[in-house]
Amino acid sequence: WGDPNDVTDDFVAIIDLSSNKVSSSIPTDFGPEKLVLSNTSIYVAHQGAYGQNNVISVIDTSSDEVTTTIPVAYVPNSMQLDSEGYLWVLSGGKPAYTQDETAGGLTKIYTANNSVDISLDFETDEHPGYLGLDGSKLYYILNGELYSMATSAATLPLESEIQDLSFYTMVIKDGKMYGTDAKDFASNGSMAIYELSTKKELGVFEMGIIPGGVYFN
Repeated sequence: WGDPNDVTDDFVAIIDLSSNKVSSSIPTDFGPEKLVLSNTSIYVAHQGAYGQNNVISVIDTSSDEVTTTIPVAYVPNSMQLDSEGYLWVLSGGKPAYTQDETAGGLTKIYTANNSVDISLDFETDEHPGYLGLDGSKLYYILNGELYSMATSAATLPLESEIQDLSFYTMVIKDGKMYGTDAKDFASNGSMAIYELSTKKELGVFEMGIIPGGVYFN
């Protein structure tokens, strides 16, 4: 973010893995967060730092420059790349405390030419997060409930699949959902695992304080 109060100094850093040092940086729009690699393009979601942004930057790894930006709904918080070459971007929308609340959105981008294929809007007071992908199904959390939709769908689902969730972060992998709970942010958190096909909880495991991510090697 650079200085989070300055929208002109944000960047993506390039790190030389042989020396573990920053070799250079790429200036971007403000509030860069999540990154997804597709062939020679890096897609950067700009949530907006201390503000709210609504673009995806596209970086060409051969030139290390931003080649274009793609407008999406405000506060893009997660992205998934499917097997057909489409980038799915889930945006939470501007929260109510901004006094300029906007709806979340789900945007489908064709990475071959960076055109928007589908743009789906939630209700103004709906702010989804944690987009996951398993095969040809997308998953996300909204109001403590898990929703799913096929990547071939053109409308948002109306009914949730799992309810009463309290996740700090969530990851989908190999037919299972892994969700962490930070609880009171001062004591140990936990991680719950669900089988997506049966919608059953497989177990809950104690974690350290504020479990902020789930990763697989």
